[in-house]
Amino acid sequence: MSKPDCPAVRFSGDDCGIKGDWTYRRAVLVKPPPRYTQEEWLYGQTLIHDAAEFERQNAESLVAEATRLEDETREVAERARSDIEFRFKERIEEVEHWKEEMKLKFGVINNEIDAESIYRQRVENALATLCHILQVDSQVLSIRDCRCGIDLVHDEPQKETLHEMKVVEGIQSVLRRTLEFCTEQLRLLRKTAFQLNKDLREKDTCCDIDKFAFGLNEHRPEVMISCDEICITDASDSNERDWLDYTTRNKLTAEKVINASIALRCNIDSLLRQICEDLQKQICTTNGSYEKRLRELSEAKAKLEFQHAEITVKVREMDGALCKLSKAFEEKKAASALSETRIKVRNRRPPAELIKDAVQRRLILECQELNEAMAKINTKIIQAKNSLRNLQRNQLEIEDAINVKTNSINIDECQVMPLRRSINIQEY
Repeated sequence: MSKPDCPAVRFSGDDCGIKGDWTYRRAVLVKPPPRYTQEEWLYGQTLIHDAAEFERQNAESLVAEATRLEDETREVAERARSDIEFRFKERIEEVEHWKEEMKLKFGVINNEIDAESIYRQRVENALATLCHILQVDSQVLSIRDCRCGIDLVHDEPQKETLHEMKVVEGIQSVLRRTLEFCTEQLRLLRKTAFQLNKDLREKDTCCDIDKFAFGLNEHRPEVMISCDEICITDASDSNERDWLDYTTRNKLTAEKVINASIALRCNIDSLLRQICEDLQKQICTTNGSYEKRLRELSEAKAKLEFQHAEITVKVREMDGALCKLSKAFEEKKAASALSETRIKVRNRRPPAELIKDAVQRRLILECQELNEAMAKINTKIIQAKNSLRNLQRNQLEIEDAINVKTNSINIDECQVMPLRRSINIQEY
């Protein structure tokens, strides 16, 4: 039974001259506790027993439900943990597999970069050799311009040298384009190697993170238990298919670049081999024309020297003949003077004795014969002198021609051929 409330009386502090409020209860008389009946007591006991039984049964039900829920959640957790561990292992194995694939491709890419760098150096060496050949050909043409006289001719070696320069310039243009292709291929290889290395590092990091996450358990200090609701956020919008496409695309790109690099190196091999063959053939042709020209010059010089020797002999013979003719002329002149003197002396004979006797007739005939002989000798002397002058002129011309041939041989043999021999053609 409830007790009656005492009425409360509230006073204001202003009524008593005291600031603030205060309250008091009016005094109430204390009454004895109530008395219950037997039925009320039994009813009260029954209520307490029923309430206790209800709470006990409810507690047993909750305990059974909690046990069932614990078993169920344990089974779910174990199944989830087993599935997560399986997926962790599967994911780690997959990433490890792709790591090995990427490492293999990365190693091949690095080897291709080294090989492509070597081939690029080979092309640069070939270009340097071609520049050397052009310099040699330019020097050769400049040196051969120092030929003189009739030997300053646009001969076969000159034509072959000019043709060789055109061939070298054509090969240079091809090699320059090949060098550009090689440089671009190197750039693609390095770009692909950078992408593969980046992908490989990311997969290493991913694999390490997954291994660390796989090794975590409830007892690790890294595991932090929060009383708040767990908020799960997805760090990326991509899925496993996107990741596989990205990885496969990197692999296919690497294979494509590697195959292109191998094909380019095969083309460079065949190109350099063909260039070497063409250059060797052209250089042999040019050198052969120079050797043939040297043989022609040597033969021409030998013929001129032989002719010079013959003319020298004839000059000496003509000098001897002139001396003989001059001596004969002088002898005939002296004989003619003797005959004329005799005739003049005999013309002083007395008139009765001044007859054309046999002696006079013979003297006159002798004078005529001597005059005719002197005229013939004089004609021969003039002819001999003309012939001697012609021989001497020819001798000088032949000497000039020999000097020209000597100069040409010296240019081609001593200056040009050493430059030509300095050209070294190889497959680089």
